Amino acid sequence: MSAPDGPRLVIGTQSCNVLVTSSLRLDTLGMGSVGGSTTSFQLNTADDSKAVKIFLDLESVESAFDLARNKDAWTVSRRNILCQLRQLRSKFHDASTYFLCRASGYTTRHHVSQPYSVFTLINFDQSRPGSGAAAGSIFKTIAIRIIKEGENAKLYLSTLKECRGQCGDTKIASILDAMIGLFSPETDSIPIIGNCQLNTQLEILAGHMSSFLATANKSALAQVEHSFTHTSVAHP
Repeated sequence: MSAPDGPRLVIGTQSCNVLVTSSLRLDTLGMGSVGGSTTSFQLNTADDSKAVKIFLDLESVESAFDLARNKDAWTVSRRNILCQLRQLRSKFHDASTYFLCRASGYTTRHHVSQPYSVFTLINFDQSRPGSGAAAGSIFKTIAIRIIKEGENAKLYLSTLKECRGQCGDTKIASILDAMIGLFSPETDSIPIIGNCQLNTQLEILAGHMSSFLATANKSALAQVEHSFTHTSVAHP
């Protein structure tokens, strides 16, 4: 599937389209893909697509059925909560954006093999104080507040000012200045859900995180390739 930021690998089902954010070909040598874009799987015609076979991991299928039967379930797993947020860069004012529904295969369950998103970029081990870390910190804070507080979640002025202090004179700094401008003199917090003005700035901010995410995902790709190499050696 074509997208502005590159081709995407999407698996269509009767209930939804599944975006693949981490992939590695085992039938040929070449780089894998981690992140929203996938360049290693190119299906040029409808006939190419019809020739594809999809194999499911039995343990994952059984876990999925258990999850579907559990009416109290609100997350795919109790571990790596933020990693379960989808690879989205828009609609941050919509509660559905924060549904915890992204899952990983057995071999890549460890957090270092997970594709980074705007919500997890701050966890990148090589992250340094600066614009990328500041932007990542804001999105992580927003995600945590919504997961804990739901539609009552708020973004605090103190959070933005602290992150703004890390940026220097950058484009991200100007975006944070615009976000700070959304606060009236007598308020120290603003709602996140339903706040279209805040969403506009968050979407712009997310757009400026692409280069930071690409760097982080190179690290994740190395871990994915290592996982499959290690698995092939341990289980010939």
